[in-house]
Amino acid sequence: MISTWKSLSVALLALTLAGCFGGSKSSSQAPIEASSKKPNNTEVETLLSQSVFLRPTLPGERSLYLRITSTADKPVDLEGLQKELTERFRAKGYRMSPPESANFLVQVNVLSISKTSKSLTKEAVSNGFGAAVAIANAAVGPAGQVVGAATESATSIFFRDTYFNMITDVMINERTPRISILKPESQEETNINWKAHPTRALSSVKDVNANQDECIDILEESLLRVLNGLF
Repeated sequence: MISTWKSLSVALLALTLAGCFGGSKSSSQAPIEASSKKPNNTEVETLLSQSVFLRPTLPGERSLYLRITSTADKPVDLEGLQKELTERFRAKGYRMSPPESANFLVQVNVLSISKTSKSLTKEAVSNGFGAAVAIANAAVGPAGQVVGAATESATSIFFRDTYFNMITDVMINERTPRISILKPESQEETNINWKAHPTRALSSVKDVNANQDECIDILEESLLRVLNGLF
């Protein structure tokens, strides 16, 4: 009887590992569709390092300048992002204007796209706008273990979730009523009529059978929703 139970246990363990190593999946684990922007069972979110609150504007004040750039070492569809976000802003009643006449200057720079463990995803955004992003580029070995991280058991490393991250710095400047400030030391007046709103966005998608291009598409869409939601 003991031998029989041992045999059953070994068989069950073998079936479980077969599923983990790419064997048959249950019906609840649908495969990723290459054409899908957000495949089934994909976990995606975009977090901001700090909230952005813009003043309410009248329809005549809704003029906006938008510039999206990238210094990431992986391809980003800058033209597509610019076009899509422009269309979403226009749907909200904003018109595109040159920077000298716009009431809002929106500058977006994609800093990094990398694969890392879940434990590092939120740490990457915690230091905020302008901070170094080296933590998000930690090398990830097989099964998601982070090179240089503390040694863990083989089981915990193998089953750790891995994520694709996109880190983006966002600077929104809004034109405000002009204020004159007199500097006591020089008796000079300084006109201040811009308010800066810097923030950092961390978009992350759980790597569930998706390739890099699919993950980047999902990350870009998540970022677009958040940026559009600020206005």
